[in-house]
Amino acid sequence: MLPGHLSTVTDRTSIKADFADRLKAAIERKGWTMSQTARRTSAYLDESEKFGRAHVWHYVQGRSLPKSRYLEAMSRALEVEPSELLPGEAGEALSQARQAAEHATAAEGPVSLQKESVLHVRDYGDGTALLEISERVPWATAIAVLQLLKNGPGGE
Repeated sequence: MLPGHLSTVTDRTSIKADFADRLKAAIERKGWTMSQTARRTSAYLDESEKFGRAHVWHYVQGRSLPKSRYLEAMSRALEVEPSELLPGEAGEALSQARQAAEHATAAEGPVSLQKESVLHVRDYGDGTALLEISERVPWATAIAVLQLLKNGPGGE
């Protein structure tokens, strides 16, 4: 077994369980069934994408974590930030990316991560993380993200 592998597996299991609890709570607050949650989430995905009750079931059972586009769609449907559903850096990074995109393109309407998007977050354990986002965005969004990275979260 690789050094650190067991703790990584344990951490992932813990994250899945935490995500499942948070998702169940958000669904209960809405008073929805798993089928209703799946239908409403699908409204935020491309028509060609399949998202059904089975996806929601796997998530609430703690069996899997959603892809970033599914997390984004579920959080929009449930009217919560992704970080409220997915604990840790991945949910927070997606929430911040969404906020930056919406702020930069407020006049253009809401922006969501596209089907082709790739989001990777690596926690270095020292209060820093490596964030890699591959997303086609309008220039205004790209500039806003670059300014955020240059100036840091507090601004100037």
